[in-house]
Amino acid sequence: GAGRVSYAAVFNNAWSDSGPADAAATTLRANWALGQIGPLRPTLTGSLERRVYHKFATAVDGRRDSTAALGVNVVFPTYSYYGFVPQLAIQARRTWSNVDIYDRNAYSIGLTAVSRF
Repeated sequence: GAGRVSYAAVFNNAWSDSGPADAAATTLRANWALGQIGPLRPTLTGSLERRVYHKFATAVDGRRDSTAALGVNVVFPTYSYYGFVPQLAIQARRTWSNVDIYDRNAYSIGLTAVSRF
């Protein structure tokens, strides 16, 4: 519905022989569905994540990453094709790491079809 806000807090701890996969992460997420605005139905998204790697031998104090992401998903409900409608997703992510080579900016844009039901 219009103005609907949802949020989540997630803790994930993965054990693996692979160093990049062996980590604990705490994530906070929020979505704000703005409702129908003309021919569009946008939802604003945001998240904050803190990830601590259990096995990271190349840095004395291990590896810790913090990531912030902002995005918008826009559904076009007036353009339906066999029960599917187009959705445009745009996102920007920034990761800060105590190990400089893992600092990064990522930007994405995608167009998908989602079920109208």
